[in-house]
This record gives sequence, C-alpha cells and structure tokens, in this order.
Amino acid sequence: DVYSKLNNYDEAIGHYNKAIEIKPDYAEAYSNLGASFVNLHKYQEASETYKKTILLKPNYADTYSDFGLTLFELEQREKAIYYYRKSIRIRPGNREVHYNLGMALKEIGRYEEAITHYDLVDDRNSIALSLECLYLAKQYDKFNSRLKSVIAKNDKNIRVAAVSAFVANQLKREDPYPFCKNPLNFIHIGTLDNYTNDTDKFIDNIISEAEKEKLVWQPRKKATRHGFQTFSGIFKAGNTCSILESFIKNELDVYYSKFSKKDCIFIKYWPHEYKLEGWYVRLMQNGYQEAHIHPNGWISGVVYLKPIVGTNSNDGALELSLHGHNLPILNEKFPKTTHNAKKGDIIIFPSSVFHKTIPFKENSQRCVIAFDVVPR
Repeated sequence: DVYSKLNNYDEAIGHYNKAIEIKPDYAEAYSNLGASFVNLHKYQEASETYKKTILLKPNYADTYSDFGLTLFELEQREKAIYYYRKSIRIRPGNREVHYNLGMALKEIGRYEEAITHYDLVDDRNSIALSLECLYLAKQYDKFNSRLKSVIAKNDKNIRVAAVSAFVANQLKREDPYPFCKNPLNFIHIGTLDNYTNDTDKFIDNIISEAEKEKLVWQPRKKATRHGFQTFSGIFKAGNTCSILESFIKNELDVYYSKFSKKDCIFIKYWPHEYKLEGWYVRLMQNGYQEAHIHPNGWISGVVYLKPIVGTNSNDGALELSLHGHNLPILNEKFPKTTHNAKKGDIIIFPSSVFHKTIPFKENSQRCVIAFDVVPR
C-alpha cells in the first residue's frame, strides 16, 4: 500500500478498514491493518486484528509471525513463542522468525534454546545475542571459545564489540575483540559555534523544520521513553537540516584527524564512503533513553538543540559507558562518563559505546538530532 510505504500509517488504516467494509473476509486487508497498528506501536489493536486474520486464513505463516511479535511487545512471551513456532512449522526456513523466537526465549531465560535459533539466523545481531546468552547463563568458557571463532570470521561486528568490551571488563581480562578495545577514549565534543555566527537562530530553524516531520510517541519497550521521535531522514526535512548535515560531516573529518594515528580496526577501516542517517528526538518531562547502541552504524553522535539546563544534578545528561542490554554487572567499576551538554554541542563516539539519557524531572523538553555514520 502506498500509504504504508510513505510511513503514513494512519491513512493506511483508514483504507484497510474501508476495504474490510466492502469485503469482510479480506484476510490480506486484516493482515496489513495489523501491520499498520504495529508500526504505530498500537499493539493491542494489532493483536485483535491478527486474531481475525488467523480465523480467515489459518495457514498463513506471516500472520502467526506478526501475531507473535505483537504478543512479545505486549509482554506475553509464552504466547509469542507458541505463535512463532506455528509460523516456523509452516515455513521452517524463515530466519526472521527464528530470530524473534530467539529473542522471546532469551527474555524468559531459556538461553540454550535461544542460541539454537540465533545460530540458524547467523547474522551480525544474532551472533552477538548468542554471546550475550552465554554470558547471562554464566557459561564464561563457552563465551570465550565462541568469541574466538567470531573474531576469526568478523572483527567489525559493532554489537559483538560492545558485548566483548563489557564482558572483558567484568571478568577482569583483556578484551580480545580488536574493533575498539577502549571505546570511551574515542569520545569527541565539538560545537555548532564553529560553523555559524548565530547558533541560536540556526537551532531554532532546525527545530522548526524537524517539528514538521512525523513525530511518533515512543512505546514503553523502545530505548526512548516519554518522548517523540521522527523516522530516519531528518537531513531532508528542510534547508537548515541539510546544512546541519554538512556541518556534521565537517566535524566527522575533525574527529578522524584527531584519532587517525590510533591503532585499531575502528580507525584502520574508517568508512570514507558512508551515508549519514539522522533523526530528531524530543523528550518530555520524566523522559530518558535507556542504554543502547546503534549496531548498524560505525560512528554515532548527537547534536544538542535544547538541553536541560539550570539544574544542579545530571538530569538530562548523556551517559556513555560499557554497560547496556541489561547484562549482569559483576563489577560496578566499569568505565563510564557523563556529559552535561550545552546548546549546540556535537558529541561523537564509536557506535559500540552504550549511551543513555539520565531522566529529568524538570517540566521542560530535551531536543536533539541523533545520527549514525553507516558505511556504504
């Protein structure tokens, strides 16, 4: 549907409902309607829609998979597993369903079963998730053995780099993964003041353009809490956002020059050909972001448009560290740093660094542009 392709899911829902009115047994319309609800994070509505789809078309593997994903988001893990397995019975080779099944099994602590399904997927994320499962299961020898085989095949997996750095710190050993062993040493802070004579006006224009984009309230299970976020593509939102993209690219050149002598995979294979992906985030009162990484990037960063100011605490501050994904902490003394950003700050770091926003109680808004360098 053209509206779905344009991320206009509200319009798509209206069209699917009209199609169902005309043809009440139109299973594909129900399926697409459910997918639109999922894209709007309306999981309860999606659940009810998928139930109707299954009644109309009981042997449709994609519906069982989509229903499982919806139930997972509703935290009904066992039911999600049931429907994922039904989907796999119809279409055994669907790697996406095996991945989602692995995620559900991991969530309820069935780590060995989860690894079995991750291994059937065998992509960048699933390889890292298998390592996480071994660490969660306290199978440290198996973790080390599997990590060695991963290194031999791929030394540029961002999520593996993040997991390896944290586990090495927790187990008090040297990090064997060569991507970027001390990622917090590669943090850089620049400023828009170096690129414009009127930073306040420039930022006002960015916010004005960004606020005209489709802003989606982020659901409880996403990294962003109590806030809105646009889809990727913010640098096409207007002329000022396009200019911002050029400023960020200039700052990335500064970053590379600063660290170009460092001996690690992160610098050695620096992506000189890349796509810059960006999105706008507006956090509201009590908003925050959980610790996360951007595994599809190489370098990540954030431009501060409206930081939280005037408090004596770290409310709204950016914390960068080795810890994330709720991995068990054995040693509280892991590397981390907190930055209370100023308006116009540009913070750049390896995509393997976990980063989060500390919640803020002030009745205010925190607005940023987040971005990733994605190698071509």
